[in-house]
Amino acid sequence: MTGNRNEIEGNLRLHVDRLAGLIGPRTLQKPQTIQATIGYIEGQWAEMGYTNDRECYDALGDEATNLIVEQPGSNRANEIVLLGAHYDTVCSTPGADDNASAVAVLLEVSRLLREHTGKRTARYVAFACEEPPYFNVDAMGSQHHARRLHPGWLVCMEHPDASLNQLPPILFGSLRIDLDQHSLIGCVADQVQRFGIRGVVSVYVYLDA
Repeated sequence: MTGNRNEIEGNLRLHVDRLAGLIGPRTLQKPQTIQATIGYIEGQWAEMGYTNDRECYDALGDEATNLIVEQPGSNRANEIVLLGAHYDTVCSTPGADDNASAVAVLLEVSRLLREHTGKRTARYVAFACEEPPYFNVDAMGSQHHARRLHPGWLVCMEHPDASLNQLPPILFGSLRIDLDQHSLIGCVADQVQRFGIRGVVSVYVYLDA
């Protein structure tokens, strides 16, 4: 994966500024912020030439929406590599590091790879409802999506200051993608164990600044 460093850094900052600075807290209790976030993510993907799907479901009485785009693989299209990040925040926080930063990476990776066709299908998912009161219950966006998955690969991105000291005892896999002087370092965290339990090889990613 290659690209101009200044352009990449500029795009990442722009996405975080728009999500955390302009929109701010993103929760179902403030539906206008969720709609603005959905509109922003879908708009960015549309500019890249993608057509996204909406995966709507009930989250404790409210409608939640996962956003999905796919790049079909060339000859192993039924095998899916999933890259995901949640776009909601803790109530009353702008969520720059948790989790606008990961949404920014999700958007930028999908931009950089938009003309790349791999053997396997690449799926990019912006998840809803990962923060309380939805955390660790069936209403989580990733939990809802995981129920329909077959075994494959998952890469889940979380805020940049995640600690390696917080690793759970089960290790499903790891990943390193070098990007000029920056890296995406892979480790597993409890947010993706639900995928591992379903036989999906799960990788947790944080930004190594």
